[in-house]
Amino acid sequence: MTEPSEASASPFGCDIAKLLTPAEQEQLLRAGTQFSCAADGTIYREGDAAGHLYLLDRGIVRASRLLLDGNRQLVSFLWSGDMFGLSEAGRYVNSLEAVCDSVLHRIPIAAMEAMLREDAQLALGFAIRAAHELRTAQGHILCLGQLDVQRRVARFLLDCTEQPELFDRASGVLILPMKRLDMADYLGATVEAVARALTRLEREGLIRRLTRRDILLPDPEALGCYAGWARQPI
Repeated sequence: MTEPSEASASPFGCDIAKLLTPAEQEQLLRAGTQFSCAADGTIYREGDAAGHLYLLDRGIVRASRLLLDGNRQLVSFLWSGDMFGLSEAGRYVNSLEAVCDSVLHRIPIAAMEAMLREDAQLALGFAIRAAHELRTAQGHILCLGQLDVQRRVARFLLDCTEQPELFDRASGVLILPMKRLDMADYLGATVEAVARALTRLEREGLIRRLTRRDILLPDPEALGCYAGWARQPI
């Protein structure tokens, strides 16, 4: 990871920006440090001492955990504007790695705690965001437990359309920068099962693969009906 010499023009992604006034953004920038992380670079590992929270400015990050059998379970993808750094007993509970080249802000936990104690509106905003993330996690658990792999993949594609940096609504083209292995680990499937699901969705006319990364969604609403997907309000 390399430290850039100057702060970016847009200090925070859209989700966090909604919760912070310009003065609060500036306060966090002063308290924290901006850094870049190359694709597949490690931000922190499960079990590391937890001293910071992180804000994702640009890019995508994956959160994973090692299971007792040694296999990896990918528990979430994090997008521009997301905050992360969940800890228990002073240790991070997940491992965080960059999916693609990413820019983040590292903020001491003590500085963030002081801000939350002093600003009730900010604390409420983060509580609302935490509740949204809990609903998202519950929805993912239901997805894994109730849907076949084909519909899990369909829902994942639709979830990705919520990220403006990945989906061009005018053309209907979705960019998937993550590896198929990441998708499989997140969806509780094998790489082969994910590949078969994409092939079946294409045969049914719900998607069209333009390249390995670029997928055309000719009718997102039809794909949503197929997958039983609905947007979750924040």
